[in-house]
Amino acid sequence: MSALSRFVSSALIGLSLSFTRIHAMHKFNTRPDPMDYTCIQVSNCLQCISCVFDILAIFDKSFKDLAHCVDCVADCAFHITAGCMIAQTNAELNYRAMHNAGMAQPLVAAPAAAPATGGKGGLNDGLLGNAAVVDMER
Repeated sequence: MSALSRFVSSALIGLSLSFTRIHAMHKFNTRPDPMDYTCIQVSNCLQCISCVFDILAIFDKSFKDLAHCVDCVADCAFHITAGCMIAQTNAELNYRAMHNAGMAQPLVAAPAAAPATGGKGGLNDGLLGNAAVVDMER
C-alpha cells in the first residue's frame, strides 16, 4: 500500500472514529480522560513522523527500510488507539441502551453503577466506570 493511500485511509477512519466518539460524549454529557488526549496525540505524532520518513525515502533510498519500520510503528499505534476509541464508545452505547431499557443485567461488560458526574473525566466521569474496567479485565 502506498504511503498516500495509507495516510488517506487512516485519516478517514480516524476522523470517523473521532466524530462518533465526540458525538457520543456530547450526547451523554461525558468528558474524556486526559490520558485519552495523550494517546491520540502520540498516535498523531507518529503518523506525522511516518510521513516525514516516507518523504525522505523518496529523495534518499537509504531511508526506505527505516521509513517502513516507522510506518509499522505508526500503524500499530493508530490501530491500538482506534480500538480503544471503539471499545469506549461501544461500552457507553451498550450501557446507555441497557440503562434506558431498564434491564437488570447488562448484555455486555458495562458499569455496574451510573457514571459519576462533575468529576475530572475518564473512568470516573466518562465512558466507563471502574466496575466495567474490572469486569473487562477478567
